Amino acid sequence: MQRLGPDATLNHTGTDTGWNPMTGCLKALANHPDAATSFFNDTFLTKDEDHDFTEKKDDREVKNSLTNFDYLFEERDWPTDYDSEHEESIAGRNNLAVALEAATTGPPAGELPTLDTPHHNAEQTTLMERIVSSIGEDPDKRLLEHGHMLDSMGQITSEYLPDISRYISGADRTDTDSTSWGQTKKMYPVVGEEAVLEPRDVTKVHFTVGQSPDGYAAVEVGQKAYMSQLMEYHLNPDLPAGQVVDDDTEGVVRRIAEKSGEVSGTLALGRQEELAAAGKERDEAYKDSMDLVKSGISGGLGTAVGVGTSFVATRWIGAVAGGATTTITGTVLESMFQDFKSTELEDTEDARGELWQDGLKNDGNRSGQAARLAAEEHGMVGPADAETWARESGAQGFYNAPVDRRRPYPG
Repeated sequence: MQRLGPDATLNHTGTDTGWNPMTGCLKALANHPDAATSFFNDTFLTKDEDHDFTEKKDDREVKNSLTNFDYLFEERDWPTDYDSEHEESIAGRNNLAVALEAATTGPPAGELPTLDTPHHNAEQTTLMERIVSSIGEDPDKRLLEHGHMLDSMGQITSEYLPDISRYISGADRTDTDSTSWGQTKKMYPVVGEEAVLEPRDVTKVHFTVGQSPDGYAAVEVGQKAYMSQLMEYHLNPDLPAGQVVDDDTEGVVRRIAEKSGEVSGTLALGRQEELAAAGKERDEAYKDSMDLVKSGISGGLGTAVGVGTSFVATRWIGAVAGGATTTITGTVLESMFQDFKSTELEDTEDARGELWQDGLKNDGNRSGQAARLAAEEHGMVGPADAETWARESGAQGFYNAPVDRRRPYPG
């Protein structure tokens, strides 16, 4: 149903006409996280109702049940609306994105978690699983065609980095008693409910979010903060015995750095993909987004800078009240902000190569810096050794990210 021309404008903020109640409902849900979580997980249609939504099962098309999330994110034919400039309004889907941000993370959309934010619960992680799976099915249709949603998706992704790290570790999670899976759970400790994610879908999400300056900044800053806190957590000799991964300190440092590098490398590929067509102005937007994150966290870096509440080390390492994170994390992030730059894009191919090489070097540097600072703080291993292990493995992880732009996702 489309709005008729003579209809009154009900929303005088200018984002839309205000005639579509779903747009306003989603905006309200963005400010009420618990209600948003329940809403998106609620049933929209059951298999027994009269509708045309189907799924393929055993080579047959059968009726599918839909949650409110399924319908709004995947199936709804969004009515056309207009803003005060008579341009097509993006408010509907944008409000959907911010409502999903609140629903999956806990705080109202736009706010970072604090030490008082509850850990992720089962309803939140179930919704996160649906989001990642849905994007994995069709990243272009679900997100890239609606780029204004990517900033919220970046924040959601950032706040689930502990869960994501478990599932891109390569461990066999189907064997819950296996040594590798047990070590992975210790490597990436999660408090609260855990989101169970498919690694291939996660890679698609990272690549897609990387094509947005705001989405890229949210995940890249979160990843560097998370990597730094993992280094401090695992290089502390006072870590309780039940939380120690194993006695191979070098292996622990290298694994943390390598997986962090893979995330950053995939984000960098998304950035390259966007810059290939957008030119210098868009590259400057990435720098602007990083500067915006920096200004937003100065004076108090937040609970792991938006890494979320599921990382036990956030509390274990003694983050102070008020949300400030550790000196190690702050030092690493400050170095990252200083190193991040826009690139002249007169020659697009050369610029992409330069971006890749800069990212490769800087990722290794930041991993090495975090490991060295953690080693200096706790004296568990030699700082020079820790820095070398992390620098090498961080760069290797970055290099391991899928490098063929024609096939950006692992097979």
